[in-house]
Amino acid sequence: MNALSELISNIEPAKRKRLGVLVVLLFAVAGFWFSNASAPEVEPPEQVLSDVLAPSTFMVHVAGAVQDPGLYELEAGARVSDAIEIAGGFADTALQSSVNLARMVSDG
Repeated sequence: MNALSELISNIEPAKRKRLGVLVVLLFAVAGFWFSNASAPEVEPPEQVLSDVLAPSTFMVHVAGAVQDPGLYELEAGARVSDAIEIAGGFADTALQSSVNLARMVSDG
């Protein structure tokens, strides 16, 4: 211990201060590391979706330049292309390039 005290006293004050800060930081990081390393692993809760939150079918109103505009029932995960198909396809006057066929549709 005496040798350590003598070694530290021979270090310049500015370097001694930086060394002290480094030692404190190392202890803080080590404490944080070990406190989290012993924490038990927690599994996320199982997600359960009810029929109210995630219906299997829903209603959409298809309007515009389609063959048979109206109210249609579609499966969950349906896309605009499915809605247009169930409405008989595009009308001859439809500007098809302005429609995002890949977009998912939602209830209402």
